[in-house]
Amino acid sequence: MATPAGPSSNLAHRLLTQAAALAELGLWSWEIASGDLYWSPLTYRLHGVSPDTFEPSFEAFLELVHPDDRERVRRSITGTLDGGPAYATDLRIIRPDGSVRLLGTRGELERDDAGLPLRMVGVVHDLTDLLEARARRASARLNEALQRFAGAVTAELDLELLVQVVTDEATALVGARYGAFFYRLGESGTDDLLLWALSGAPRAAFRGLPTPRTTTLFAPTFEGTGVVRSDDLTRDGRYGTNTPFDGLPEGHLPVRSYLAVPVHLDHNGTFGGLLFGHPEPERFDEHSERLARGMADWASIAFQNAALYDRAQRAVEARDDVLAVVSHDLRHALSVVRAGVDHTLTHPDLRPAARNQVLEAARRGVLHAARLANDLRDADGIARGQLKLTRRPLGLGEWIERVHTQHQLIGHRRGIDVELEVDDADLWVEADASRLAQAFDNLISNALKYSDPGHAVTLGVRAGPDGAARIWVRDRGPGIDPALHHRLFERRFQAPGSRPGAGLGLAIAHGIVQRHGGRIEVDSAPGAGSTFTIVLDQVEPPAELAAEGTPATASDERVAGRVLFVDDDPDMCHLAALLLGAEGLHVVAVPSAAAAREALSAADGNGHPFHAVVTDHRLGQGSESGVDLCVTCKARTPPLPVLVISGALEALDAARAAGAEGTLLKPVAFDELAAMLRRHIPPAPG
Repeated sequence: MATPAGPSSNLAHRLLTQAAALAELGLWSWEIASGDLYWSPLTYRLHGVSPDTFEPSFEAFLELVHPDDRERVRRSITGTLDGGPAYATDLRIIRPDGSVRLLGTRGELERDDAGLPLRMVGVVHDLTDLLEARARRASARLNEALQRFAGAVTAELDLELLVQVVTDEATALVGARYGAFFYRLGESGTDDLLLWALSGAPRAAFRGLPTPRTTTLFAPTFEGTGVVRSDDLTRDGRYGTNTPFDGLPEGHLPVRSYLAVPVHLDHNGTFGGLLFGHPEPERFDEHSERLARGMADWASIAFQNAALYDRAQRAVEARDDVLAVVSHDLRHALSVVRAGVDHTLTHPDLRPAARNQVLEAARRGVLHAARLANDLRDADGIARGQLKLTRRPLGLGEWIERVHTQHQLIGHRRGIDVELEVDDADLWVEADASRLAQAFDNLISNALKYSDPGHAVTLGVRAGPDGAARIWVRDRGPGIDPALHHRLFERRFQAPGSRPGAGLGLAIAHGIVQRHGGRIEVDSAPGAGSTFTIVLDQVEPPAELAAEGTPATASDERVAGRVLFVDDDPDMCHLAALLLGAEGLHVVAVPSAAAAREALSAADGNGHPFHAVVTDHRLGQGSESGVDLCVTCKARTPPLPVLVISGALEALDAARAAGAEGTLLKPVAFDELAAMLRRHIPPAPG
């Protein structure tokens, strides 16, 4: 083993060695000319070797250095020998047992009288435990900071505040001087990026600067393809090459280190990007990248939660708006009904013509109230995906003639002509006739609402160039800005200049047509009127129409028979007996399913059986339902025809599944009920 210059027994040398050992510093000395290398006992231990088996030399020392650090150590020593700064570096060594340690070493170069390198003397110490302890403390601090970040972003549901919180916390965590959140300008058709939040500088710092665009530097972030990191923007060829700027625009924040990470709102695209900057170069590394990615993932989840909360809040507000409008309209309709009934009852001597006018106004009020209730129910059913359809082949020529006849009367009362153009009367679709009529009625009602007296509304049917059937309505009203067309079918959306209403009609029409596998097209512009077209696939006409598929027609025939009417509302029972009795029927009214069974048994015993049962679905709290009664009637021999009345589509579906011959949706038109009974009760003799 080589020894340092001078007597090894020198007291000063021994004291120095002991002091170094107490300080956990290993000593070394390298005679450059001879190559002799002296290590103190602690230096051997730090390198994991024994002085009995290891002969220190420069090359032997390099063999212990980690291969990834070896060239750097060699360059550092060479630089010192060539007149560079004092030798100082941290390096990893691999001990013979395979363990890796991080050592810090420092050395001073001595030169001879000619200025040539003579000797290098230095110290070495183990940094592994110190750095691991620091790393643990840093990791603990980082975990605390990340927990604060996660807590902050998950607790905040206001999207505006959330974006600012994310930007502030993320900027601090990655050690940036400045942070910003930009987002891409949606459907504008441009590549402009808008500043949402800024940290570390006032927003005024961006005033007067050009709007950033999705250039080479920014594109990966806002297209969601990856993280962008630059050690020095002033030397980065991706930045400052777009006309008219060369480098940072005048007045821009002094950013050299740059880091940007995309923030995804969902799997369909990029929501925005977190951008970090620092005025000094090389401030961000791989650790900063991983940290930024993690925070972006947290932020994405938080943004989605906030967006869901925001949509839920807007849905609640929209619901409240709808309920307020519907409540107002229902009260208005009921006021008309009450006024008409009160006036008729308190003026028994009212002339027939005047009485008919009053009753007709009351009838319109009832129909309007019913429509509002049905709209609410249908809008909810569509939103829940629970709108049921009974689809059969439907001839559009005959169908639209019936629709036209109904709306002609409505248009006439308003001074509006309702015209009909049928280019092809032999078009067939597979549809629920009543639901399709409901959707088309909503479109026609809108056309009438926005048409002035003296104008015309035109209905039509034709085959399109693609072979699909097209059912359309055209008005000459004020028209609609094309920029708003994509929002027309949103619930409660009201375009500027809209006339009062609940804002449900178009949404319901759209939902019904979608459930049919079709679509609604809009052709409209301000001052040019509007055309709404329902587009459905054509089907082949059936070989013959099933009897149940033909529409019921009114008949002047009176019917004779006994009808059991079941409803827990005494007024409804009284009206049923009065109005159906006028059709020649004998009506027995009872309030419950249990009373109905007793009435059926009694009728069987006295030889006067019932010919049909009409029952409400709801028969009092906790009682059996009309569907339960239907099952009982179907189990009789022979089965009794049953008609079920309800205000809920699900109940009518259940009644049909139980075998009911017919169903009626409230409010009930008794002429329609009578028409249904005619199919199941024989005509009166004579």
